[in-house]
Amino acid sequence: MGGYSKLLASIPSDAELRLQAKVNHALSDFTRTKILWALARTDLCPCLLRELTGVPSSKLSYHLQVLERTGLIRAKKMRTWRVYSMTALGRRSIG
Repeated sequence: MGGYSKLLASIPSDAELRLQAKVNHALSDFTRTKILWALARTDLCPCLLRELTGVPSSKLSYHLQVLERTGLIRAKKMRTWRVYSMTALGRRSIG
């Protein structure tokens, strides 16, 4: 029994495992991983991210949405633009 209790104590909580699964899903796509690595270097607007990834605006919007919902990136409104930056969770995820 002691071994089983020790095993249970060593496994992260269900909430932590759900977050890890969401992050892994978000990073399972090449384009999203590339976006995250670029944002690790500097904040970027969608026009530069589109150029970097080579994907159409609608597809880029989808990828940014996935990363934002997962908490890996955030958007700041600057006048009529949105500028994306990496969150602390995003930094830990690619470290």
